[in-house]
Amino acid sequence: MLGGIFSLVAPSTHMAPIRTAPNEEDVEIVICRLSEEWTGLWNSGQLEKVVDLYTQDALYLPAHANPVHGRKNILEFLRGPQRRGATDFTLRIDFIQRAGNLAYDVGHYSIQMPQEDGSKKLDQGRYLVVWQRQESGEWRMVVFAAQSSEEPWQQHAPRP
Repeated sequence: MLGGIFSLVAPSTHMAPIRTAPNEEDVEIVICRLSEEWTGLWNSGQLEKVVDLYTQDALYLPAHANPVHGRKNILEFLRGPQRRGATDFTLRIDFIQRAGNLAYDVGHYSIQMPQEDGSKKLDQGRYLVVWQRQESGEWRMVVFAAQSSEEPWQQHAPRP
């Protein structure tokens, strides 16, 4: 288990997939790098590359929304916040645990959400990512779940 807290501030470049031999991998380093890549790609608007980090049949469980299944649908879902002007997505990993070909990380996220008056509001909450080691040795997200600290009715400014 990872000791300490990691804050992820990612470059906007796309990194090559991380492949390691089964007996040599340090899953904590791999997941930290992949999480950095995810946030960097999201913040730079490269959503097609973001969804490459998911398995084909991945499940995305967004806060206050219906489950989203599969890369294509996850891509469409993620385009929504970006179209509305969401920015500054961050992840802070609290811990990572591995069990065979699965691993998970739990932490906190934050994102600046646009409001109807043109201002931005900080949305923050907790998240869980389940990773699966592929036959190729690469790790991919199989489940991403978010839980906002905001109540659904607090996330958006009221309409006049």
